[in-house]
Amino acid sequence: MKSYYNWLLCGQLLVICAMSSCSGMNDLHDKYLANGEIIYTMKVDSAQIFAGENRVLLRYYTTDPKAKKLMVYWNLRSESKVFDIPNKNVADPVDVYIENLEEGSVYFELYTLNENMQNKSVPYNVDGNVYGRIFKESLVHRKCVVNRTYPDQNIRVSWLSADPKVVGCEIRYTNLSGETINLVTPVDETETIIYDMTDAAEYLEYRTMYRPEPDAVDVFFTTDFNRVTIVEEDVNITANVMTNTTFPFTAGEIVYGSYAEAVGWTVSSNLAPNGNVGANYLQIIAYSGESPVLGEIPNAKLYQTIELDAGKYKFSVFGYGFWGGANNTVYVAAALGDELPDTDDTPQEALAFAPIPVNNAWTSNVINIEFTLTGKSTLSLGFVGNLNASMQLAFREKFELWWIRSE
Repeated sequence: MKSYYNWLLCGQLLVICAMSSCSGMNDLHDKYLANGEIIYTMKVDSAQIFAGENRVLLRYYTTDPKAKKLMVYWNLRSESKVFDIPNKNVADPVDVYIENLEEGSVYFELYTLNENMQNKSVPYNVDGNVYGRIFKESLVHRKCVVNRTYPDQNIRVSWLSADPKVVGCEIRYTNLSGETINLVTPVDETETIIYDMTDAAEYLEYRTMYRPEPDAVDVFFTTDFNRVTIVEEDVNITANVMTNTTFPFTAGEIVYGSYAEAVGWTVSSNLAPNGNVGANYLQIIAYSGESPVLGEIPNAKLYQTIELDAGKYKFSVFGYGFWGGANNTVYVAAALGDELPDTDDTPQEALAFAPIPVNNAWTSNVINIEFTLTGKSTLSLGFVGNLNASMQLAFREKFELWWIRSE
């Protein structure tokens, strides 16, 4: 009986101890639950860094309506910035700039908090690149060639290949009104024409624009403007003003046999029946016994009439054969007006002329004549001569007309 009471007493003591312990545990929880249950804000759903010049653009998404502040740490948490999270649709991003950053790779920690800067979320980590002086000093200019166009004296900039990070160039020049113009050209533009640059300009200035990453928020310029001399080169303008100037020469209607008229060329009436294209050569023919026109042909003419602006020019004849012996006088000539002068008048009336020597063989010799126009003019270029009864002058290469740059 005594044993039973001892066991009963022990059991009562255990119950009292247990009740006392539970009371102590509740006391610990109560002080944390006194202000209600703590609900932490959700972390940033996603974020992205866009590189810039000593700054970045941070784009982030949040869906938790309780998240009202964004805390951003970087540089091993030695620097931080707090941003307000605006009221927005959950699908909309928020863009914020973080300024005054050092050049290099930067690691960011993002936390959301409630309106009272409490209940911090777990971190969201994101990194990106910052560019600055070191990157800028490494940039090089896109190469180009600059010259004047014919006949309007515009400036043509021919761009060469560019670094993949180049997005364009900024050209700086003085226009005809004396104003400084800054013209931006995209990287996919291979040629830029400037229509209003002062005629006195000797060089062009430009700097090259780089975007270090495809989605970077800032464009970087080379540290200084590059200066390129405007190239003063002669310009081949043959294709601009003349036609049918290269072998094989284009034949028009058949005149007789296998000889045809020359497309684009004017021929004197006394030479026309003999034709001027045969075997794809441009020809001046006077064959006794074979041509419709028999005997001598005085003042035979074959030429083109064109318009040219003021300037210095060179007309060149490449490759010819001249058969037929003596008593042939044929000039290559340039003269004002819509027709070449007669043979005997050519030395006095032509702007320029040169005799074509008889060689009785094909040659690759070049005959040049040069002339100067003081204003826009109509003139004729080609050949005039007194032909004997048996001769052939044939051209098998090409003719070229060049605009000569002023020295």
